[in-house]
Amino acid sequence: MTWGLACAYFSYIGANFLNYCFIISRGRLNMAKADIKHPTDHELKGIPPVDYSFKKLESLTEDILTEKPRGSRTKYIPRRGPNDKFITASIWFNNNKIVSIDGLHKVVNSLLEYPSRLTWLDLSFNRIDVLSKDDLKKFPSLRILYLHGNRIKDIKLLVFVLGVIPTLRTLTLHGNPIDATPYYRNYIVKTVPQLTSLDFAIITMSERLAPAPPNDLINERVEKMLNEKSREIY
Repeated sequence: MTWGLACAYFSYIGANFLNYCFIISRGRLNMAKADIKHPTDHELKGIPPVDYSFKKLESLTEDILTEKPRGSRTKYIPRRGPNDKFITASIWFNNNKIVSIDGLHKVVNSLLEYPSRLTWLDLSFNRIDVLSKDDLKKFPSLRILYLHGNRIKDIKLLVFVLGVIPTLRTLTLHGNPIDATPYYRNYIVKTVPQLTSLDFAIITMSERLAPAPPNDLINERVEKMLNEKSREIY
C-alpha cells in the first residue's frame, strides 16, 4: 500500500468513525424524543444496533435470546418495546463462528420489535459460505449488509441471492474467497446494480459505465482461483 493510499484509507476510516459516533449520539437523542411504542422510520434508523458480536455464536437459533447483548461498543443497549423486543433497525452478529444464515428470519423476528424494518445487518468475520435468498428476501428495508471476512466462494450464486434485496445499497465482501475472482469488483457492480457502495468504497460513475467483465474468462479461471483462496482460509 502506498503512502498516499494509506493516508486516504485512514482518512476514510476516521470519517466513518466520526459518522458512527454521530449516529450513536443521534440515536440516544431520538430515543429521548421518540414515542417508544411508535418510532418513525427516521427515529428507528438512528437508534444504535443491538450487538451480539464476539459471543462465540455458531448458529442463528433462538438460543441467542438467552444471550445478553453487548453495550460496550455502542455504549447503549436499545430499549425493549411492548412485546419485550428491541426497538432498533440494526443487528450486529459479527466476529462469531456462524456457519449458516439458516434461521436468520426467525431470530430477527424474535429479537426486533419491527423486524420488517431491519436496515443494517452485520455478519462479518464469521464462517458463512453460502447465503439463503429465502431468509434475506424477508427483509424489505435492508440497506446495509456486511459479509466481509467469511468463506463465500460462489460469486454467481451470491449475486443471484442479493438480487432479492432491491433496497440494498451498502455491501462488503472483501476477505472472502470470491475477492480472488477476476474482475471481482466490476462483476459485483454490474450484477448488483442497486448498490452505491462496495467494500467501504463508493461506486463511481466510471465503474457503472465500464464494460461488463468477459464471462468466458470468469468461467475458465474462477474455479481455480476460488479453490486456491479457499485453501488459504481453511
